[in-house]
Amino acid sequence: MGIVPGIEELTEANLGVHLAVSLHAPDDETRTAILPMGRRFPVQDILEAADRYQEKSGRITTIQYCLLEGVNDSLNQARDLANLMKDRRMHINLLRYNPTGLSLKGRTYAPSSMEQTESFLATLRECGAVAHLRSSRTGHRCRMRAVEEERGTGKG
Repeated sequence: MGIVPGIEELTEANLGVHLAVSLHAPDDETRTAILPMGRRFPVQDILEAADRYQEKSGRITTIQYCLLEGVNDSLNQARDLANLMKDRRMHINLLRYNPTGLSLKGRTYAPSSMEQTESFLATLRECGAVAHLRSSRTGHRCRMRAVEEERGTGKG
C-alpha cells in the first residue's frame, strides 16, 4: 500500500527481498480517492522511501499500478507516472482491474479497456519508463484453453 514506516522498517531489516509498492496513481489527489490510506502517505514520500530501500538493498522496486477506467488511466496520468520514474530504476507493473463489487470507499470501479491499457503502456514506454502489463492467470488459462480447443488438444 505504500506505507512509508513499513518500507523504512523493511529497509533496516535488510532481508534481501524485493519491494513492490502499490501506487495506483501518480498524484496524491487520485491516490487518496482510490485508497483510504492515500492521504496519510504522499506519493513523493512513498517513492523517496522506496529510493532508500533500493539504495540499501540494491534491488529494483516494482511499482504496482491497477488501471481503473476513467480514474487513473488517462495518457496524462501515464506521462505523470513516467515522469515520477525519471532518474529512478523502478519497474512499473500494470494490472487490469478485476471487478469485485464495492470498494472500501463505496465505489464501483471498472477495468480500463484493453485499447486504453495498451495506450497507457505505450505512453509509459515512450516516456522512458520500464513498464509491463501483467496478464491475469485466469485470463491466461482461458486463452490457453481456447487455443487447445481450437487445435483439438483440449481436455474437455
